[in-house]
Amino acid sequence: MSSIRQKGISEQSRKKLSENFELSQKQPRNIRDVMIVLGGWLHKKATNSIEWFDVEKNKWIRSSLQLPLKLAYHGAAIIDEILYVYGGSDGTRFRCETWKLNPETWTWEQCDPMFEARNFITNSSVVFEKKIYVFGGQNGREYAANMRDHTRSRTGEFYDPKIDKWTKTAQMNDMRSDCGAVVYDNQIYIIGGFDGHSIIPTVEVYNPYGDFFIIIDSLPTPLSGHSVLIHNSQLVVIGGFDGRTRQDKILTWSKRGEWIEHENKMKAGRSTSSACSYRGVVVTIGGYSKYVDDECEVLLGNGEEYTMEIPSLLKNKSACKVIIGENWRSKLEEIGTVDIEENHDSVVEEELQMETE
Repeated sequence: MSSIRQKGISEQSRKKLSENFELSQKQPRNIRDVMIVLGGWLHKKATNSIEWFDVEKNKWIRSSLQLPLKLAYHGAAIIDEILYVYGGSDGTRFRCETWKLNPETWTWEQCDPMFEARNFITNSSVVFEKKIYVFGGQNGREYAANMRDHTRSRTGEFYDPKIDKWTKTAQMNDMRSDCGAVVYDNQIYIIGGFDGHSIIPTVEVYNPYGDFFIIIDSLPTPLSGHSVLIHNSQLVVIGGFDGRTRQDKILTWSKRGEWIEHENKMKAGRSTSSACSYRGVVVTIGGYSKYVDDECEVLLGNGEEYTMEIPSLLKNKSACKVIIGENWRSKLEEIGTVDIEENHDSVVEEELQMETE
């Protein structure tokens, strides 16, 4: 006779079990895979804070671990359980640096830097075959040259952790920042973005084996600052800004080669948010609606999972990066947490200082 833990399942699920299952009274095992939110734009400044979601307690927890510097619009990825952070902006400079978190000392170590600084890449970097790929962005050279041109980048590059080296890819057809990128059918889709003058609807597909791009059908509307992910084997585009309004729409890419608007929508239009597929649902986090948002919205779930509600972030954030840390719960617990209630006075003092700087 098999047994499962009674406290780990819902009442509805318990009723569906056959008599061959014995319900154990032991406490359910803690869920090991966690959502981790890194950095972001907070109080008109970048932040170095890290928080993660505790499913059992249904709350966000602030980690005592911090990013190596304050960052927004950056990229992040976990490969072989090692966390990497790269690019973005500290609010003053666009960054080209790459850092990895040493899993033994929990300290940050600098790796090979990117070929160019890249801001606005939160949703435009992916992991493919244990390499980090990043496309487009803005390198900030025009600021250094005191020029008014806001040209974006059409370049791409990938990082191989095994040899600690970035390598250039072929160039995209369009310059773009604030675009979305996702791995789908062993290729990388680069979707929409901002070319420095206009928000664009174009979509390019990168073949990492042949190092070339092809152009496919454009989005039905130009989009910038949208989230792109794979959920239930579907390519999904969420929200974004079309140049006039922030979108509440959800788009999916059909195998027939067309964009289809999903029947579900977000509660409100949102851009510069971050999204992930987690435990059977899509979770979109933070971003900008009418203001910098702290809301976490659950989308595209099935049945029981769709009733899950995730509380707001600890602080309003846009341009943050959410990733799934597989087997990372124990690591974050080992690193330690910041008790927001016990440290309320110091947290408030820190935020007031940020507001007045």
